[in-house]
Amino acid sequence: MGHLTGLPVPGRVCAVSSRADPAGSRIHAHLEEIIRKGTVRNDSWDPEFIHLKTDERLIHADHIDRDVDAELILFLSRHASVRPVPLLTVHVTGNIAGAELGGLPGHLPPACPGMMKAVLVSLADHAPPGYGVSYEMTHHGPTELKTPSFFVEVGSTEKEWNDEVATRAAALAILSARPEPDQVPLIGFGGTHYSPRQTEIALKSRAAFGHMVSSRQAGSISPGLVSRMADSSGAVAAYIDRKSFKADELASITALVRKAGLPVVTGSEITGLGSLDLDTYLQIRDIARSTVKGGVVSPNALSGQGNPVVVDIGEELARAALQADPSALSQGIAKTPAASVQSGRSPVSGQFITFEPLEAHVRHDLIRLCVSIILSKEKASISGDTLIIQRRRFDPGKARKLGIPSGPLYGMLRSGETVHIGGEEVTPDMVMGEEPERFTIPGLSRYL
Repeated sequence: MGHLTGLPVPGRVCAVSSRADPAGSRIHAHLEEIIRKGTVRNDSWDPEFIHLKTDERLIHADHIDRDVDAELILFLSRHASVRPVPLLTVHVTGNIAGAELGGLPGHLPPACPGMMKAVLVSLADHAPPGYGVSYEMTHHGPTELKTPSFFVEVGSTEKEWNDEVATRAAALAILSARPEPDQVPLIGFGGTHYSPRQTEIALKSRAAFGHMVSSRQAGSISPGLVSRMADSSGAVAAYIDRKSFKADELASITALVRKAGLPVVTGSEITGLGSLDLDTYLQIRDIARSTVKGGVVSPNALSGQGNPVVVDIGEELARAALQADPSALSQGIAKTPAASVQSGRSPVSGQFITFEPLEAHVRHDLIRLCVSIILSKEKASISGDTLIIQRRRFDPGKARKLGIPSGPLYGMLRSGETVHIGGEEVTPDMVMGEEPERFTIPGLSRYL
């Protein structure tokens, strides 16, 4: 079995379907036909397929991997729902609590988050018009498996089970799946059966979910369950759909996850992870929170892993560049191998985090970026190590000399409006003055 950043990429796959299942049988038939004709070329994943067909329902297929030399079991199946909609889904096999649908209570066989996420993304690419695509929560057997597995399903009524277009799309999605490097294996908590938030996150980020628990099963979440979910999924962190739990439930689940030794990541954090190693990102996140109140991290062009260090170029200089040209500053920062730290008060804090070997280089580039923006956009000059910006500001003294009383008229002039007083017109230019703003930057000439 190959690996992409710790996530298994199976070289031998056993596709399993039940003859009693019209959708699974059709998916399997299309899979065999496409493989036989060789109509799909995939340079990311080209496994050897083993085909197994059974008379029993797949939810009862415990130990089916005993005599199969495979690294992944793909269960091809129909999906049924009390609220039927056309849908293509993937999910891990296993039981969170009871065993109403096969397997044993509380048993969680090994997942394969990276490949399941790759198939989910591929389903989204191949879904016929009118079909949705989704993860499902962990909810049925078989559970007695030692080989990683997951279900690929077409639903949710007999019409869709017999839909040749949809079942072929599922087969094409399997063969076209492209496992990507640097996926982040997670376990998930909260939401409805169809894991809408987890699906959304996975489709636009590096998140690859394994076992997941719905909100209605909050009472079944225990320390042992969390540990089994994490171990069976190879998870490095947990995502909790915070809005789907009551406050006391959320506090309890968060505590259980942390007790299991897993960090909790938010949706915005996992989608904003960029190319950073997760452990490194979490270090950077903790540094940001201790450096800036309510600090939020944007990785920019920082990638991989390293020893994080803070680069402080000064909030005043960063804000002056932001005021001069917000777009140029944003574009320049985005190309820098340093995470920016923002707060709710301001889009820039002057605080950045990079890796130790890059510290001097990043400091130089960021200061040079700010200085060049200010010199190009503002009325600015340099005196030794001092950068001087001549700011045009409203001058209350000039306004008073022109007979303008303080109050609403001051606000109008500040916002650029012309006012009238005693039959005379007063324009904003008539009440503006210049006030120097100074920044001392040691070795300023190096940044020009």
